[in-house]
Amino acid sequence: MIHLNHSGNHGDSDALPFQASTANVADTAQPAGCARMKIDCLLAYELDAACDFIFLIHASAGMNQTVVEEELLIEPGTRFRTYADPQYGNRFLRLQAAAGPFKVSYRAVVDRMVETPAFGAPEVPVHDIPDNVLRFLMPTRYCESDLLGPAAVKMFGALPRGHARVQAIFEAWLGGRWVLFDPTGMAPVEHVVRVATGRDAKDVAFATIFGPARMVALSPEVTLLNQNPAVAAPIDLGRAHPQAQETV
Repeated sequence: MIHLNHSGNHGDSDALPFQASTANVADTAQPAGCARMKIDCLLAYELDAACDFIFLIHASAGMNQTVVEEELLIEPGTRFRTYADPQYGNRFLRLQAAAGPFKVSYRAVVDRMVETPAFGAPEVPVHDIPDNVLRFLMPTRYCESDLLGPAAVKMFGALPRGHARVQAIFEAWLGGRWVLFDPTGMAPVEHVVRVATGRDAKDVAFATIFGPARMVALSPEVTLLNQNPAVAAPIDLGRAHPQAQETV
């Protein structure tokens, strides 16, 4: 078993291993205007042979979110490494596990900056979209924007431009910034924890497995701490959309 704990600020990538810490999250001041939330994620597998795993379960550090404290538990213990990709900043966990039962548990506390709702944010013309945002207009495996575009215009083209015709959980580039939406009512957007960002589900898969592995347990939970600890907010699974990025 490997049990690693980390508290405090860190950069875009993590060293191996995290430094042990006795700091308590209760001792860390919560910034004004932030929602503090706890993540508790358990993944359990039965492996028929040795398998290589690439996990994307670490909370994102950046884009108005700060990791206050995190903890990783791997059973049985095995060597691993973590890294952050330079494009999105997603934090990956890589490891190889031997045949038999295998379990990964990740816990974290994060502060999420609550932004003012952008109800009047306008759509941005293609010629004004920044270079680093333009790639989100391109077709992907699970969001064929070139094929879905005509259908989207037919279904939603008559609605007022901007915020009013957003129809899924995702982030859209409106008014010169990324704006998070959840018209489904699954959770208030200020109570959504960012784990990863990408163009579609392919970019933000929580586990990529090479080998014969069977999942036997999956338990992701997010709990709001600074208002009512009993209220849980689901992780935003995201939906792909032209001029949008997927957030998990």
